[in-house]
Amino acid sequence: MSADPVRLYEALLRQDFPSFLRKCFASVNPGEVFLPNWHLEAIAWHLEQVRRGAIRRLRIEVPPRSLKSVAASVAFPAFLLGHDPTRKIITASYSADLAAKHAADCRAVMRSAWYRRLFPRTRISPAKDQESNYQTAERGYRYATSIGGTLTGRGGDILIIDDPLKPEDAMSQARREAVNGWYSRTALSRLNNKAVNAIVLVQQRLHMDDLAGHVDGLEDWTVLRLPAIAEEDAVIPIGPGGSITAGRGRCCIPPASRRRCSMRCAGHWAVRRSRRSISSGLFPPTGSWYAGAGSGAMPKPRREARWLSTSRGTRPPSPRSITTTRSAPPGAWWATRSTCSTSTGSGSTSPRSSGG
Repeated sequence: MSADPVRLYEALLRQDFPSFLRKCFASVNPGEVFLPNWHLEAIAWHLEQVRRGAIRRLRIEVPPRSLKSVAASVAFPAFLLGHDPTRKIITASYSADLAAKHAADCRAVMRSAWYRRLFPRTRISPAKDQESNYQTAERGYRYATSIGGTLTGRGGDILIIDDPLKPEDAMSQARREAVNGWYSRTALSRLNNKAVNAIVLVQQRLHMDDLAGHVDGLEDWTVLRLPAIAEEDAVIPIGPGGSITAGRGRCCIPPASRRRCSMRCAGHWAVRRSRRSISSGLFPPTGSWYAGAGSGAMPKPRREARWLSTSRGTRPPSPRSITTTRSAPPGAWWATRSTCSTSTGSGSTSPRSSGG
């Protein structure tokens, strides 16, 4: 007698977090295409180790638009509460709106028919069912707040911090110190048992003194670092006995991942945001053409410089050479550079190579 394929699939979703993540993506992003990649396997495997208690402090450093928030703030809390509806989860992001959005997506997953079939024991209690704060019938909960928001009277078994700092605030020392101070003085004190409870920090690196840099020497952290393009050889675990060797120059995050960031521009800046470049102080200057990319507005591919010229009614420059003073947005940090060539000749330069 053959096994029921539906029951086999549900058993897979119940036990395999990468498969559960893919199903969650389809639920909260209807109509969008899921693009599988090994970096999602790596993120999912590390989060699963947190659920099992093998990792207590996990830091995931990835570029924007790589499904880090869907994995850590949407699918992971739902998976945790599905297996143990008594879990107490606190999540935090740089803004209340972002935290509420992640909480709403997680609640939508937990209310879905397929989730209720997978985990019949886990039900959201009608007595506590708010957008950012909901509780299970067994008194577990998912509570969402912003960095600096109220946590008075709240305790958690797992603290998930997803994007603690806005990219626009990265160069503000006052804002960085506020985020770091909130973590040290408030967030850490919210763990019910610091010896066994877990903290997950998910972010893109923005500054050497951002929260990831702040916590680096405070405790022993497991770090999953996934730049868009690997700067050095690294062996990255993606499952029991499995790993990926990311050689120098290899693409770790596919250029078409989710909202399709520009590989030519965003990928190279993501490389500069890895640990080596952060310690050297290489960041996109305020007011540059890359400003705001971390908030979802991806930088324009370099080939669009000709379109910027034609939009002003001027004659398009030659494909061999584009003068940046004509095609650059007003105030762009590289606008004073002499020439930026689109050809692949030996004498060409680019914003990546000419920018300091």
